[in-house]
Amino acid sequence: MMIALQRKIGARSNIGAFWVNRQVVGDEDYITPDENYNRVLGMDYNLASADNIRNGKFYLHKSFQPNDSKGNLSSQATVTYNPVTLAHY
Repeated sequence: MMIALQRKIGARSNIGAFWVNRQVVGDEDYITPDENYNRVLGMDYNLASADNIRNGKFYLHKSFQPNDSKGNLSSQATVTYNPVTLAHY
């Protein structure tokens, strides 16, 4: 199962969130207790200024599963600033 939401912010930016759930159904012998489920939660923000001078991407994603305490966290933040304007002919 997956749920995803997204909302526009400002002229061209957006923020999104998602949830993914993988859950074992049944009690098969080959499935270990550590494989019962895996869930991932995440948020993303895409920055795009109206004048296209500032652009960026930010995200934070976290995975959960049984007996796992290692973190399983992923994140990134990038921003570009480009004030150069092109002449129109």
